[in-house]
Amino acid sequence: AKKWLSSGTSMNLSFPCPPYANSVYWNKVYEKMGPEDCYEWSDYSFDDFYPTYSYRLISLKDQINILAKSHKHLATKESVLHNATSHKPKLKVLCDNNNKDEDKTITTTFGETIGFEQDVDVSIHKNIQKEEDLTPTDSVLVVGCGNSRFGERMIESNWRNSVDSSNTASRKPNHKLLYQVDICQKVLNDMEERCHEYVQKGNMEFILDDATQGLNAFNPNTIDATIDKGLMDALFCADAHDSVGSIMSSVHRILKPGGVFVALSFSRPQFILEDMLLSSKASMW
Repeated sequence: AKKWLSSGTSMNLSFPCPPYANSVYWNKVYEKMGPEDCYEWSDYSFDDFYPTYSYRLISLKDQINILAKSHKHLATKESVLHNATSHKPKLKVLCDNNNKDEDKTITTTFGETIGFEQDVDVSIHKNIQKEEDLTPTDSVLVVGCGNSRFGERMIESNWRNSVDSSNTASRKPNHKLLYQVDICQKVLNDMEERCHEYVQKGNMEFILDDATQGLNAFNPNTIDATIDKGLMDALFCADAHDSVGSIMSSVHRILKPGGVFVALSFSRPQFILEDMLLSSKASMW
């Protein structure tokens, strides 16, 4: 993967990276693997977020750095914030924090983050009064699922149907379904074999689709939450910056109004967020 080294002269060095943006590369990778094989991007998994995890808000300094790149004519921090939020609504999401919250650590559950029910200790978060306060999510989509066990662990953590049934006609209105999406048919076949129990019970479906090309297997405004665990990171490492913006547009198209997009990344905010929110392909708002 790409690594950046900063010297005293602020010189950046870029090391070669596999062609992560090329589907042929992934086809070759998965041809050598079977149903029981598993590759977790950067070695982190759902268990790193279960039962709880903690995060900090993006610092105001990082927000300003990102905003300033698209507002180079603005001279001051205050003018950057005022003009960005007034004339570019899609950047307002970066300005919702303030100085006093920069060092605030928030502890919550992954279930609360994307709005699904799971086996949760309600005492861990002051905003949760009881489990019923968590809004059930009907559909969650994982883009670039590969052969990760992330989706399986979500189901094993008690995000599933209350009544198991392989008959799709009998699904209840609050049926919970996890879509696993990838561009490689081989890995989807392997995953469907490994997860046949969840597929038969109606908890999981595997879909061949391309997140950089609109996710056209899904109708607009139909998905409650979308998760990316490493896809945009991989494309970012491969300098496929427009593809990162295209994924944002695809996700925005399929999410319901008020839907949630969770992107898990090892990149510092001032790097990947520029591609996610300021790319010409990221026509999200």
